[in-house]
Amino acid sequence: MAEQRPRFLGTHHHGIDEKGRMVLPAKIRAQLGETAILAKLDRCIGLFTPEEFDRVAARFEDALDEAEEADDEEAIERALKALRRFMADASEVTPDQQGRIVVPAVLRE
Repeated sequence: MAEQRPRFLGTHHHGIDEKGRMVLPAKIRAQLGETAILAKLDRCIGLFTPEEFDRVAARFEDALDEAEEADDEEAIERALKALRRFMADASEVTPDQQGRIVVPAVLRE
């Protein structure tokens, strides 16, 4: 049987307070665990469990490996750029007692 992964479904529009905090919906907090990773993906901020973040990062790394094996300089550059964009602004977050996380300034922009 396939491993059951958390599914953070839907689009959630939440305000961010003056300290850069936002409240995670209770349904998402229940699936999350102790920490999560915020990262830019498709011009949005994605919330990932650490395991799912690693799976997504591995897909970018696989694309880089394939480009290197094909010795395709343009594809290597595109794959490196995509991997760097995904990893560069990623941030580990831990919800506080009220279920709030701090969204780093670079991701708030």
